[in-house]
Amino acid sequence: MKRTRIVAVLATTMGLALAVSACGSNTTPSASTSAAGPGSAGGTLSILSGTATEHWDPQRVYVGVNIASGNRMFSRTLTTFSPVAKDGEVPELVADAATDTGTASADAKEWKFTIKDGVKWEDGKAVTCEDFKYGISRTFAVEVITGGPNYAIQYLDIPKNKDGSSAYAGPYKKTGQDAYDKAVTCDGTTITFKMAAPAGDFNMAATMTAFGAFRADKDLGDKSNYAIFSNGPYKLEGTWSANKGGTFVRNDQWDPKTDGFRKAFPDNLEDDEVQLLLGLVARPIREFGAPPTASEELEEGAEDLLGFAVEAHARTPTSGPALIESKVLADPDLTRELTPEERASLPTRGTLLVLRAQYRNQHGVRGLRLLQTLTRLVATQRGALIHDPDTLETHGPAAFAARRLQTSLGNVADQIPVVPFPDPRHTGRFRLATRGMRRFGSVDLELDGLPGELPTLQHATFFLHGLARMMIDLGEFEDGFAAELPPTLTLHHSDCAAAYAGRPGDLPRCKDCPESVDLHLVERAAEPQDAISHVVARVVAPRPRSDQRTHDHLQWVQDALTRVFGSPIPGGPAPI
Repeated sequence: MKRTRIVAVLATTMGLALAVSACGSNTTPSASTSAAGPGSAGGTLSILSGTATEHWDPQRVYVGVNIASGNRMFSRTLTTFSPVAKDGEVPELVADAATDTGTASADAKEWKFTIKDGVKWEDGKAVTCEDFKYGISRTFAVEVITGGPNYAIQYLDIPKNKDGSSAYAGPYKKTGQDAYDKAVTCDGTTITFKMAAPAGDFNMAATMTAFGAFRADKDLGDKSNYAIFSNGPYKLEGTWSANKGGTFVRNDQWDPKTDGFRKAFPDNLEDDEVQLLLGLVARPIREFGAPPTASEELEEGAEDLLGFAVEAHARTPTSGPALIESKVLADPDLTRELTPEERASLPTRGTLLVLRAQYRNQHGVRGLRLLQTLTRLVATQRGALIHDPDTLETHGPAAFAARRLQTSLGNVADQIPVVPFPDPRHTGRFRLATRGMRRFGSVDLELDGLPGELPTLQHATFFLHGLARMMIDLGEFEDGFAAELPPTLTLHHSDCAAAYAGRPGDLPRCKDCPESVDLHLVERAAEPQDAISHVVARVVAPRPRSDQRTHDHLQWVQDALTRVFGSPIPGGPAPI
């Protein structure tokens, strides 16, 4: 019998997203064309950006996507644009924190807006006319509030210096304050702007957060860049990291009655994995072999993803084998978690987007969790389905998200299918094998010699999932080196229970049983149903027992299951 030392290796895996072909049906729209459709409250919206957010300070934001995000989340403006439900639809200018879209004088050199009642800051104080006036004044502090648009300096009727700069230097120096106070005035809840020239489109410019409110007592100058103080539906929980992002949660002071278009469905935005992904994506590439800087050494997880690649392929290639066989997508068991709508869309999906990564088995296999998060986000954005090339299963984004690996590794059973096959070594018996252990840097596992009774097969499934959980723990890298497995492993009932920690209910127990068993793993020859170039190991008795000519493997398998879970048949034999 061939014996092989089985060690943990560098884990590698890939996910395939099945997208709707450009020339196919529009049965399954992309996320960008359906985001404004009906929704319900609750859940988490995760947003992944390819670059770090440079500014969140309303008067410093000048990137379109950040202006839109900031306005929708935490910085309401006098006016804004309505959301659209489909591509090609033109957004309308609508009132936001103001009661209407503004009133212009006949010559368009004066504009008035009245602030709505009930618009509040996150601490419950009302958003006032003076808050808008102060916020706009910050634009003029060009030496402090940098990077933002200067439309207020161009629009407002404030004298210029000889060099063309504004005579008003902003609220910190207060040079030229009288001129600003004449150009922008408050009368109760009404703010009036006097223009240097006719400005018929000023109410459209007022949609930018640069014309948003800012509380003077919350102003930290250039240190306000990420110090978000919200008057919208979400507020920042904790702090914002330039490289890792942050988490926004509901602002309980936001009143939807004052807001005609923000639905604020998610309970929070971002999650831990997305924040870490943001940091990894935003981090500059270090030259190979160059020593890490002190800050890089402090950033845990900087090398979770050692390699990452994205490839696009036609579902039906012009030559060579297909990445996904048609019979796999037609298999009702492998596609059992698709909704009827997702299943019906399969014929329209002509493009495969392959996400491939390598990572170390460290930090609870965080590299795998990061890859799963990225795959989920891409699939959601693209309206794609997710195919797992190791397990051959296909999921929709929602089902995939529900099964993704937990930080505690408590749902390993959701990650590793156990598949039955006829047992060629033992006529009339079955074997169970795991699928997908490659992603954890481990061999797949097979337990053979099983009778066909369902209770025994169920116990064997628990057994393999527990052993898979133990293999993941044993294979975790320490100091950059893989851990070599000992010749004899001891599986405990607690290992099996840990693999199902994310599911309700308890595994069967036996108070008079040892609830543990010693075992050995031995590589078997490759078979057609195995994952390509991946080792499968049989579970057998420890060598001192299994090497004996008189060893009865079938009896050992039955004894092993009984030792851990008790007899699957009431009144059955006690463990040996």
